Amino acid sequence: KLLETSNAGTIIDFFSLLKSRNDLKIVLTCRSYAVEQLKIRFFQKFSKFESFNVPLLTDAELGTICIQYPFIKSLLQKDSLKPVLQIPFNLDKATMISAQALNENVTSEGDFKKLVWEYIVENRDAETDPNNRKNRGMAFQEIAVQRAMQMTSYVKPSDAINQSIIYKLKQDDILE
Repeated sequence: KLLETSNAGTIIDFFSLLKSRNDLKIVLTCRSYAVEQLKIRFFQKFSKFESFNVPLLTDAELGTICIQYPFIKSLLQKDSLKPVLQIPFNLDKATMISAQALNENVTSEGDFKKLVWEYIVENRDAETDPNNRKNRGMAFQEIAVQRAMQMTSYVKPSDAINQSIIYKLKQDDILE
C-alpha cells in the first residue's frame, strides 16, 4: 500500500523519525516483486534496513501443521496442491475451510482458488442465501478492481453496492 500512496513525503518523514529512535523497529511486508520499488522510492536515504524473504514452508513445517489440521495431509499428497499450500497465505486460507469441502472438492490449484472464493470471500458457511453470497462476491470484486485501477488503498464503493454487504465484508476482515 505504500507504493500506492500519494503522500510519499509523509512516509519518508515517518521513516526519518524511526531512524532517529533506537528503541523502535518497524516490520513491513510486501510481495517480492515490490521490494525493489520500495527500496528505490522510500529506503534509499536509510542505509540500515534488512530484507527478508519468507520461504516456502518445508515438509517438516507442513508436518507440524498437519498435526493440528489433519485434513491438510491429503491435500499435500496431491502434486498440484503441495506447491500452493507451501505458501503460508494459502495454507492459512485452507485451514479456514471445512475439511469436508477441501477433501471432496479440491484436486487442483483452480479448485482450491474457487473454494477460497466461495468460503472466504462469499462466506458460504455462514451465508445461506446464494443470492447474498453472489452479491458479496460481486461487491468484493468491484471494490478490488476499483482499487487496482485507481492504484489506491481505499475507494468509495458505487451506490449500487448494498452497504450491509460492505459492512459484513469489513466485519469478516475481507475489507478494511
